[in-house]
Formats: sequence, C-alpha cells, structure tokens
Amino acid sequence: NGKPHTRLTTQEALAIEPGLKPKMVNGAVTMDEWGIDPFRLCTANALSAAEAGATIRNHTRVTGFLFEGKRVCGVKVQDFRTGAHEEIRAQVVFNAGGPWVLKILEGTGATAKMRPGKGVHVILDRRVVNVAVMCSAVDGRSIFIMPHDNSTIIGTTDDDFYGDPDSLTVSKDEVEYLIQGIERVLPQVRSARVVRVMAGVRPTLHKWGPNEDELSRDHKVYDHGAQDGVEGLFSMVGGKLAAYRIMSEDATDIIGEALGRKVACTTHVKPLPGGEKQLDLPKLAEESGLSEYALARIHFRHGARTQDIANLCKERPGLQRIVCACEPVTAAELTYAVRSEWAAKLSDLRRRTRLGTGPCQGCRCTLEAGCVLAEELGHSGEGQLQETYDFLRNRWKGKVPILEGEQVAQEELLQQTHLRVLGMHHFVGDDGPFEGWRDLAKAAREPAPVRPRKEVASE
Repeated sequence: NGKPHTRLTTQEALAIEPGLKPKMVNGAVTMDEWGIDPFRLCTANALSAAEAGATIRNHTRVTGFLFEGKRVCGVKVQDFRTGAHEEIRAQVVFNAGGPWVLKILEGTGATAKMRPGKGVHVILDRRVVNVAVMCSAVDGRSIFIMPHDNSTIIGTTDDDFYGDPDSLTVSKDEVEYLIQGIERVLPQVRSARVVRVMAGVRPTLHKWGPNEDELSRDHKVYDHGAQDGVEGLFSMVGGKLAAYRIMSEDATDIIGEALGRKVACTTHVKPLPGGEKQLDLPKLAEESGLSEYALARIHFRHGARTQDIANLCKERPGLQRIVCACEPVTAAELTYAVRSEWAAKLSDLRRRTRLGTGPCQGCRCTLEAGCVLAEELGHSGEGQLQETYDFLRNRWKGKVPILEGEQVAQEELLQQTHLRVLGMHHFVGDDGPFEGWRDLAKAAREPAPVRPRKEVASE
C-alpha cells in the first residue's frame, strides 16, 4: 500500500541499474520495500518504552520463573555484567523471546510449537547496486541484493534449524550459494570484497510439509493458562519484523485484558523517539563543528535526537573527532550512546552506531572506541583491553566463513597488531586467539590440491 508498481522496459531497467546483465532482463517491475537499521529500531523502541515508564534491563537473561502454586508470578534473572542474580515479580509474564521462546519455557510445564529456520546474509564492503534487485538462486528460490547504509547485503537462505540459537555457524557453501545466484544477473558482484556474514533464526510457526520459504509468517500468542494450566504466562511465536507493530499491539491487548485494563492502542500514531521533527542540518553543522556528512549519518540513526549529540560537541569540542572513518562515527555519538542508550560494551556501541561494521571491520577504530567507553564507565586499563579483545573475538565469528587466501594473512596481521602491539596476548588460550584460527591459518598456508580438469565440449 505504498508506491504503485511501475513497469519498466529493458532499457529503463538498465538505466536505473546499469550493472544488470542485459540478456537476463526482459523488462522489470518496481515494488517498494522498507529499509531499516534493525539495531536502531530496537533501540528506538526501548527508548520509547523507557520514556513511557518501562525499566530496560540490557545484558540480563531470564534464568527461571517464580511460581505461586501453578501461577507464574515473576522471573529470576542474571545480570551478565556483574553476575548478580535477582527476582522480579509481575502480574503477567509475556515471553517474546523469538527463537529462544522454547528455551525460555523449559521447566515451566508450558509448551509452544515452532519450526525455526536459519537465514544467512552476506555483507559486501561497498555499494554495488543503486537499488535492491530480486532474482533466483540455482534452486529457484528468490534471493536479493540491496544497498544498506554504506555497504551491500545479499540474502537470504532459509533452512530448517535444529540447533542452539546461541551457536549459529555459516558454511562457505551457503555464502557461495548466495553470491552465485546474484552473479548470474549482476556479474560485477565479485569485484566487491565480502567482509562479513551474519545469520539469524526465524521463530516460524510450525507446519509439517511445506518447504521452509513457504511457511507462514503469521504470528500466534499462546495463553499458557488456558492451554497448559500455567496461569499468568503468555508466549508469542512466529511473525516477522515488517509486522512488529501489529504483533506488539496484539501482545499489549492480551496483556491489558489479563490485567483488566482496556485502553485503545495509540502507538501506531506516535513517532518513535527521534521522529518528532526535522532538523536544519547545515545550521547544526555550523554550530557544532561536525562535518555535514558525519552529521547526516548521525541524523539517519538518531533523527531529532541528533541535537543532543551536537550539544555534547559544544560542551566538549574534542568529541567532534571521527573514531570510525568507515561510517563515520564520532566520539560524541559514542558518548551519547553510553549516557542515553544503555551502551555498556563495544558490541553495544556497534549496534547503536555501526562502529566497526565498515570495510575495516574494526581494524582502525576498536581501540579508540574502547578509550571512549572506558572514560565514560571508568574502566581500568586492563578492563579496557579485555573489552577490546572480547569485541574482536565477537567480530571474528562473522569473518570465519569468508576468509581464504590473502584474507587469512591480512587477518593474521590485524590480530597480531592488536594482540601483541597492544599487549593483549595474555588473553589468548592454547588454541589460538580465536576459535578455529589455527586450523584456518594452517589450511591457508598449504598449497591448494591440484584437481584434474575436465574437458567440456560445450556450455
């Protein structure tokens, strides 16, 4: 219900996206699709909830439930930063754990049905298309390539997943499957460098029989009191991000009814924090000393709250400096994320600001960003180095499936720069700096096996 579809001739399609392989295009049809930063969307919703009176508990896991008889009356939680355990009492507990819903329900006597599906995305170091393009993979599935911020994303796979959502892995075959499908219509895709892969698990509703990508993206709320005799507990399964407001409204209506409170939902007519108004960016750049480009990127993430970040630069001019040049990310934005958006780790700063997500993948910015974080939170020097090491170790997970040849040597140089020059080598265990590193480095140094070439008469 957005922009109307538009039919394009081959010539018009090639004018919009010159990289398309001409013989693959018989014409085109446009469609409008939402483009979002999912991390910023989560943060904006958390900010909105906090401003409405909610308490946000980041880095905190539910470890169990509190019961009064068969009725759930709260949860047991653990703060991962301090290790502290706590009990939180509530009239209603709503389990919106996504792919972790079933894991959260363990031991409660409550049940839900889900058919989880794993999806993989490949991230390129630059924009290689002007607009998103949909095409088919070798098996006929629809895949896409789309510009996203300062990079390009290729996706996605859809496979049944039976493992632990906390332990996702990506194979080289999954990466090649996606790139091969895109290369067929956009040959220049191989000219860009794959810098990372990412994977997630869809909490899809269970149904026996259909292929994974044919499963419904509808959602369902389980009333575990009516279904399992576990009163005071609800769970949501299914759905997709594009429908998150509808899902939230359904959840809130059910909770309101359970509490005996019926109030009309208004979230669909209220902007998320930062969406209240437009700012005069050229004027703000002049007042704050920030470059217009850096300010535009900040504004894309924070909207009207960019004013608060600019105000920090007025108070402390040194915060104008660029910490992450790929995006770019300023010290002021990092400071704001710590003070106003619950950022307590470098991984939080990455999700709030895209720190370390560009072509260098944290090579040039990790240490300085750690200094900003340490200054704000009062970390010791050792604590700062530990945080830096943990951040690099987490970034490593998304690199493993795409490292080969020269990239392995480059990664080894990056690791030694941080681990040796900065004195972090004492964090390294016997198996190497990061999981699987020794095997990967060994394979890269061995000569590739010589395979006999098969003669092909015709293609």
